[in-house]
Amino acid sequence: MSLARLLLRVSIATALSVGTEALANAQAPQVEKNVSMRMALMILDGAIEQCTKDGNKVSVVVVDRAGNVAASIRGDGSNPDTMEFARIKAYTARTRGQSTS
Repeated sequence: MSLARLLLRVSIATALSVGTEALANAQAPQVEKNVSMRMALMILDGAIEQCTKDGNKVSVVVVDRAGNVAASIRGDGSNPDTMEFARIKAYTARTRGQSTS
């Protein structure tokens, strides 16, 4: 076997081992649990219903895992600024890992 052929085989073997090592060290895709649209709508409905029963006029904002607005609704008779306050409250609770209570 010539030296050129031997070097070619060694370089191919090295390339294959590096490629398979990279695959072995690759991480699986991340899977995050996040609020679905159906769940966001259920949260909106439940919150508005309970607040209306309690005599409060509110707006409700649901944020996803990243703090982005997933859904929002302004309740009947609520002040316009309640939308922004609800968004800020939901975002703050999410980013701090706290309840909105």
